Amino acid sequence: MRNLVAAASVFFACSFAAQAMEGPGMEEDFWAIASQSESAETLNAFLEAFPDGKHAEEARAMVDEFAEDDRRREFEESIFAMVGQVTYDAPLSFGNEAIIGRSLSNITELSPIYPPVEGLPESYWKNEDCGSCHQWTRADLCTQASTYIEKKPVTYQSKQHPFGGLLKINMRNWAIGGCQ
Repeated sequence: MRNLVAAASVFFACSFAAQAMEGPGMEEDFWAIASQSESAETLNAFLEAFPDGKHAEEARAMVDEFAEDDRRREFEESIFAMVGQVTYDAPLSFGNEAIIGRSLSNITELSPIYPPVEGLPESYWKNEDCGSCHQWTRADLCTQASTYIEKKPVTYQSKQHPFGGLLKINMRNWAIGGCQ
């Protein structure tokens, strides 16, 4: 579906570019579409039609942002590929020392290495297992892991996981594999 939307955006962008010199207001009309597009191609078509236009600098910045997003996504995908398939009962081979060699099925029985809530005094969580506050079932853990599929990995670190952000990558791969 996204490819279809991108193709339609490019088609309309090219149509606008061809008509750009035919009337006043075309730059603003084209910009209204290009600026809402999720397509670098549409923005590049806008820049081709209006290289020195009122919105050219903003369009170039958006094209650069798309390129940076693509580079970040490629990097993240290489990490996901390196981690490989994760299953519920198999030992993890990617992460920090607290989780490597342990399976997802037994991690919830461990004591967190980071506070589960920022600012929570250590006396509440240090040397306590996750089960002291949660009743994690495999299905609940799968639901949680599935949230990491939709989130951008760069956001994984915005809230520290009690076992570190690298566990989120393992959980994401587990969810992509159908939580097997």
